[in-house]
Formats: sequence, C-alpha cells, structure tokens
Amino acid sequence: PKRNETALGGHAICPVGYDDKKKVIKFKNSWSDKWGQKGCGFLPYAYVERYMMDAWSSVDIDDPNPLTLASVLSYSEGALG
Repeated sequence: PKRNETALGGHAICPVGYDDKKKVIKFKNSWSDKWGQKGCGFLPYAYVERYMMDAWSSVDIDDPNPLTLASVLSYSEGALG
C-alpha cells in the first residue's frame, strides 16, 4: 500500500524459494502461469515482515499423491534457481 492507503489482505500465496543475497522470497501465485514469471513473483523480506498477517502450514495430510521434498525442490529449483 501507498503512504495513505490501508492494507486489506485477502490473498494467499505459497513460498517456493528465497534469496538471502537479494533478500527476497519467491512465491507461487494462484493467478495462472501467465502472471509474473510463470506464475511466480518476489517479495522483499522487509515487505513480508511489515505486511504479512498470517502464516499457515499443514501437516499429516492424507493425500494419495503427496508432494515430496524432491518435487518441491525441483519445482522451485532450490532457492531461486
């Protein structure tokens, strides 16, 4: 938000990587692969620290085709890759 605006929230993203040198988090958005860089965008650490309202995670999901660490890392190619 700009100086006189208020952050309203209401959107979720999924972090898929990071770059400590650039101080950004790479995230996958839900707006299709045509948005950003093949569906991904970047947020500076300072923005996340200031504006993030919630953080959620899931454990013990009963999924017949669960994600594996290898599949997540191959998607995000490690950090920003």
